[in-house]
Amino acid sequence: MISTISTAIFSMIVSIYSLQLQSIEEDAISLGDYAGKKIVFVNIATGSPDASQLFELEQLYETHKDSLVVIGLPSNSFNNEMHTNQELKAILTDSFHISFPVAAISPVSGEDANSVFGWLASAAGNGVLNGAIHKDFQKFLINTEGRIYGIFSNEVPVTDEKFQYAISLTNNSN
Repeated sequence: MISTISTAIFSMIVSIYSLQLQSIEEDAISLGDYAGKKIVFVNIATGSPDASQLFELEQLYETHKDSLVVIGLPSNSFNNEMHTNQELKAILTDSFHISFPVAAISPVSGEDANSVFGWLASAAGNGVLNGAIHKDFQKFLINTEGRIYGIFSNEVPVTDEKFQYAISLTNNSN
């Protein structure tokens, strides 16, 4: 499977656009398809107290989908996602009306973290920082050049003025 990679594998800076994930539909999500767009990666879990942020994430995606993509990375790393991929897909579609890309359920922390969160947490891979994922709905904003531009905790919804300001600043010159 493409999506599982150890953070120890990153021994040099890699482009986020070279990574792939398995989608919840079992297709490949090639991040190279989003080159030139802002990307918000967010680890999601429908059992999380912050699950209502899914509505806001969908609104963000719908509002900015010409220049920004939201990619949901469901995980049970914090014991808040107990569904299978098929069950989760139905919940995200029927209850939250999600249309943004969603990866298959996979870990977002530890040695078994999916490739994107392995990249986000490894300065050796991303060239910026080493960081751990601490809770569901942690958000990473990637600029149009494929670099980490901002990290937002689960306590900062995408409707927050700090988040909105960061999106407005994220462009090719940053």
